[in-house]
This record gives sequence, C-alpha cells and structure tokens, in this order.
Amino acid sequence: MCRLAGAQAEELPTALPDLLRRSALTDHPARRIPPLRAVLDILPADRSPAVRGVYLLELAQVTVRRATAGARHRERAIGHTAEAVSLLDRPEARSQWAAAQVFLGSMWRERELGDPAENVEQSLAAFRRVSWKLERLFALGGLTIDWM
Repeated sequence: MCRLAGAQAEELPTALPDLLRRSALTDHPARRIPPLRAVLDILPADRSPAVRGVYLLELAQVTVRRATAGARHRERAIGHTAEAVSLLDRPEARSQWAAAQVFLGSMWRERELGDPAENVEQSLAAFRRVSWKLERLFALGGLTIDWM
C-alpha cells in the first residue's frame, strides 16, 4: 500500500491496519463488507486515490461473491469497479488498473439488467482498454516480463 500511496504513505489513516485485519480475518464475504466500507470512509480519493481504488475493487469483488449476490449486487459492483478504474489509472498502479478493467469487463458481460447488446459492448470496451494499454506499455518498454 505504501508504494501506491506514494508521497502520502505517511498520511494513511492510523485505523487502516486494524480495519484491514478485520476484513482479512474472515472468509465469509458478507462479513468482509463492513470493514471494507469503513476503510473507504477513511480513505478520501483526493489524498489516496490508488489505495482507495484497490479497496473499491476489493469491495466490488466481495459484493458479487456473496451467496445471495444477484443483479442488484452486480450493479453495485459495476459502480465500485468503474470508480476504482478511474482512481487506479496512474503509473504506480498499472497492474491494479488492469485487474480492475478485466473485472469491469466481466461484470458487464454477466450483467442481467439493461440492453444485452450494450452490456456486451461495455464489456468489450473494458477488455480493449486493457489490451491497448498493455500493448503500449510493452512497445514503450514500460512493462517487461521475467519469464524465468
């Protein structure tokens, strides 16, 4: 988190470690939601955008993993993920941005509400953004893979 927080790492809220511990100590998705919401309450987007983006994405993922998750939860997850994507679009959060885009594409693909054709188009658009950005990073030498 400190790498994502950058210069603001020292300013991360002191309550953050305890809230994250409470979220991590349960494997039941519904019990993880309150601590994650509390984390988001203390992480303003203007001071810790990438850190907030990571936890918005986690909240979206937990929201749709609930046993009772349905269309309403998926809509909420799309909203959380779209916000995460905008907050993670920065050099220090490239891999998190890509993960958020892929998850957003998946959520649009699985969306039960709205026009199915529009849902597919939104899904494809998210996947294209990831593909385009990764191609550019590889081409510019900004991303390398150590295969061994």
